[in-house]
Amino acid sequence: MTLVYSQSFLQLALAGSFKMKSIFKIIIQIFSISIFITSCDFDDSLIEYEQQLVVFASINAGLPVSDTIYVSRTAKVDEPVDAQDLYIENATVKLINMSDSSELDFYSIGNGRYYPIDLSMQNIDSVSRYWLEYVISSGTTYRLVVSHDGDSIIAETSVPEKIEIAPIDMPDYRCPDGSTEAISTVDVNNLESLTFEQMLILYQSPIEYIESNNINV
Repeated sequence: MTLVYSQSFLQLALAGSFKMKSIFKIIIQIFSISIFITSCDFDDSLIEYEQQLVVFASINAGLPVSDTIYVSRTAKVDEPVDAQDLYIENATVKLINMSDSSELDFYSIGNGRYYPIDLSMQNIDSVSRYWLEYVISSGTTYRLVVSHDGDSIIAETSVPEKIEIAPIDMPDYRCPDGSTEAISTVDVNNLESLTFEQMLILYQSPIEYIESNNINV
């Protein structure tokens, strides 16, 4: 009887210990969740919204500026406004070459877009010549300045130096039947002699230009 009683008591003690551990784990989990919920709770009404300018622009080395610059503004999350109404039309936009302080002005062409040429300008010929001569140079730092109603954005970028690209010598391709085929070398300098007008056509219709001029790619 004593042995049976001792075994029963031990089983009850183990069962009680297991229940206590389970309850303890549940309490810890509930406490952890409470801490997590409390730590993620913040009063966003204390954050004051401030409207900002937004600018998208890019330049390419060795070419005049050919990409449109977009200028717009931010909006509140709950602001009832269409995306097209966020565009800014009367901003002052200019690109500055930091090495010689030469500037390139951009003109609004609608829907938040700015371009170095405005076809409605009376002196379009002189502006076009200046734009074509304002070529983005390697190893030069450029600064973009956009201002509107007392707010402004200033961004700088340094164009990398010339990157040398060389073709790789490829081994002959071995066909399934055991024969070999020579792999032609790609001419990586196949665009060096192109004029700006040819580069513009290539940019607009790359496949058609490559096929019509038999460029080795």
